[in-house]
Amino acid sequence: MSIHSKFLSVFFFIVFAASSWAQTTSVGGKWDLTVQTPHGAMTLELDLKQDGTAVTGTVLNFRNERQPVKGELKGTQLTLETTSGDDMALSATLKSDGTLAGQLSVAQGDVNWTAKRVGKS
Repeated sequence: MSIHSKFLSVFFFIVFAASSWAQTTSVGGKWDLTVQTPHGAMTLELDLKQDGTAVTGTVLNFRNERQPVKGELKGTQLTLETTSGDDMALSATLKSDGTLAGQLSVAQGDVNWTAKRVGKS
């Protein structure tokens, strides 16, 4: 097998593997969020459904109320906004270990957060 043939084989394997991973990437399900606030860490809940790149669901806010959210997952980048109640925007990266890490923006400022799926250790 020539070097050119080996290179093409490796190239197509990488492209196939990456596209397969991207197609199976999902943020659907229940998540436990840990938000780093100036008053210490707080735990919130996120419950998401995904249809293609569209993401909808609810977030349990700082007042223990569920608020609807909508957004999208492009590759590994998740963006969500509340659709009623308190204005919240969440952005995150879906990491290779299956966790999320990002920033939550509210009127009082921006805070960092991480999340893991409920039931996953």
